[in-house]
Amino acid sequence: MILTLGVGLVAGANTRDNVATFFGVYWLVTGGLVLRWALARERQRTHPVALIAGVAGIATGIVVLTRNLFRELASAAFAVDLVGITALLVGALHLARAFNTEPMLARRWGWDSLVLGSLEVILGVTLVADGAGSGLTAAAVVAWSIGGGIILVLDAIKLRSLANSAV
Repeated sequence: MILTLGVGLVAGANTRDNVATFFGVYWLVTGGLVLRWALARERQRTHPVALIAGVAGIATGIVVLTRNLFRELASAAFAVDLVGITALLVGALHLARAFNTEPMLARRWGWDSLVLGSLEVILGVTLVADGAGSGLTAAAVVAWSIGGGIILVLDAIKLRSLANSAV
């Protein structure tokens, strides 16, 4: 999904509404997945940053997707800041290894978590500092969507391979 945004942005389908709608769907789904992960029964303890990131992701998705309904209550700048803060939270989770891949992938600190977390933090910082209209933010969105998409696809292939070999 994230890779699709990057390709669309490079190909020129980057109208403000298209990008906003994509971010709304992305953060809604991501927030739900983070909450599910944080509240899983097999977890011995729930990471508080994961709960905050999950709730922020869902709230961000709802605010962005319903932006036209609540235009008078929440400005576009507020929605951009909310997306930026959510990206910072999720990036911090990746950087802090809150999504621990060690038991499954037999490694402690993967390049994928480091790169993805860094891209998310950069995206969050540029959204909060520069807003949605700057060239720096556009470059951060493209880097995050293409880089993050490739990383997530590679991780999914690796996990699928591990799951198939365990059967």
